[in-house]
Amino acid sequence: MNVDKVNRVPRPRIQNLSDLIFGLALSISALTLIGQQPTTTQDFAASLGAYAFSFLILIGLWQSYSSVTSILPTETSSMVDLNVILLFLVSIEPYLFNELFAARGELVPYVSSAYSIDLTGMFFILAFFLHLLAKEEKHLVPTVLLSRYRTRRNLTILGGLVFALSIYPYFGDVAVYTVVTGDRPYYFTVRSTLWLVALSLTWVGRLIMSLQDRSNTRMVRKVKPNEPDQSVRPFRGRISPR
Repeated sequence: MNVDKVNRVPRPRIQNLSDLIFGLALSISALTLIGQQPTTTQDFAASLGAYAFSFLILIGLWQSYSSVTSILPTETSSMVDLNVILLFLVSIEPYLFNELFAARGELVPYVSSAYSIDLTGMFFILAFFLHLLAKEEKHLVPTVLLSRYRTRRNLTILGGLVFALSIYPYFGDVAVYTVVTGDRPYYFTVRSTLWLVALSLTWVGRLIMSLQDRSNTRMVRKVKPNEPDQSVRPFRGRISPR
């Protein structure tokens, strides 16, 4: 069964606001590239790679959030509060990500810790929304789709746990490897490496789920119990009356 066929609730105003905030966050992240003036091809590649990381984080969250809020009722005060907190965390993501490259000296570990906290909060709130959809007694999605939403919930929780692990202060000081571009070195710490691991886990999981959905769809198309047998042709002759 296709997820798009799940019964949708009327589009709430908070979802319209969320689309605006996600769009602004993506736009601001793109605008930060304008302020950077790379002098070497390595600097250019590093700037694009950094933007790609932020883009994949935000677009992945937006896709999951949009599919969840189109099904999950958000009229209660607690749901509205969680949505507001999530949108606040999304709105400050471009600022924190830009400060990762603008900060110098002792400020760098604190900014990276704040960014880890921001990502952790976004992932855990989204995981809670997915958990509500995955509860069978809620009857929000068909039974055949429960396993899909549980898998998405577990992947989101796993990503949130990895981001939460990266908050540990020691991980922001230990450099795993260093990339020198021009006259400026880029230090990949344990913390930033954990960010890449969390991002890879979520997107690889989404890719595997997408491939499984395509495989299941093909199997359903091959097996159609109500489809008439094409090998038996209908009789088109004329029957004479007795």
